[in-house]
Amino acid sequence: MRAAAPTSDWIEAVSARLQRQWQWPSLDPQRMDDVALALWRDENLRAMDPDQAADKWLAPAMADR
Repeated sequence: MRAAAPTSDWIEAVSARLQRQWQWPSLDPQRMDDVALALWRDENLRAMDPDQAADKWLAPAMADR
């Protein structure tokens, strides 16, 4: 089992993954951090690797692309 990333590192990693995967150039980086924080509050997502959590959250939206 992996060691949990510190909160700020996890949120930063999720935010970066969301930006890369969804490619929201017009979205304010603070808003992306807000989304990452909301994901961190989900116990199931928080238990995942940051990239996996971001990908899981994005999966429904990516299916529509």
